[in-house]
Formats: sequence, structure tokens, C-alpha cells
Amino acid sequence: VFSDGGRILGLGDLGTWGMGIPIGKLDLYTVCGGVNPYRTIPVILDAGCADASGNTDRLQVREDELYTGLKQNRVTEKSSAGTTVNSAYYGEGNMIEEFMQAALDLFGNTCLLQFEDFNSNDAFPLLSQYRERFLTYNDDIQGTAAVTLAALFGAVKLRK
Repeated sequence: VFSDGGRILGLGDLGTWGMGIPIGKLDLYTVCGGVNPYRTIPVILDAGCADASGNTDRLQVREDELYTGLKQNRVTEKSSAGTTVNSAYYGEGNMIEEFMQAALDLFGNTCLLQFEDFNSNDAFPLLSQYRERFLTYNDDIQGTAAVTLAALFGAVKLRK
């Protein structure tokens, strides 16, 4: 499970302080799904962090002396769709592709790479770009649909 801390729950951009989300997600998979914890790795990608205006409670995240991430804004650009996206995630040699390819090279093609809590402007195009090349999943996009479908299947099963 990997995140950039850009859209943590309803809190907004917490940057590297969002590391608890990949850890917590893997805890759930271990406790509820029986996934071997020794076969999981939580990852936070550091692409900068917004100032206090980038999170719900207007917290001074990157200015805190205990903040371990880059103490700079994320570098953004306008996408072809007109949305603001993170420049580090697109184009040749981008950090997402480099990370995903390194994971594939290290762990093999059965390594599941789960996007977690990326900004929606990045989450949708990244999933679209990489879902055919890597075994990947975006919980925020696909998880809701999967749970809804499971509930419908359960309801149909109960009905019979």
C-alpha cells in the first residue's frame, strides 16, 4: 500500500505525516483478511506538502520541527483535462512509474501495488495509466464499488 499523503481521509494534505494510513490499511488486511504481515510493505512517497491551506484544520504540517518530509509545496501543472495534477507523477521517468517498476523488479509481477489517498485529480489518471501494466488497485476508486457489489451479491444470496 502506497500513498503520497495528499488526501488523507477528510484531513487533506498531510504529506509524510500520512504514513499511518498505509500502515493502518495493512493492519486491517492482516487482522481481517489473514494477509501475512511479512508480505506487506507500507510506503509513503514524498512529493512535497501543501502549506496550512492544503488541509482541513489549517495545520502547520511542514513547518513543524518534527515533520520529516520535504518542506516545500508539491510541484503541480494543469493536465490536458484542465485539472491540477502533481508534475512528479507524469511524463518520462516520473516517480510513480519508477516506484512501481522497482517494486515489480524486486517482488515480481504478482506484487499488488495499492494506491491509497492520492488526490482525486491524480488518482483517476494514474489508475488508468498503470492498471494494464501493473497489478494495481485504488481502494478509494475501486473499493467502494467492490463493497457495494459484495453487498448486492449478499442480498441476492439471502433472498434465495
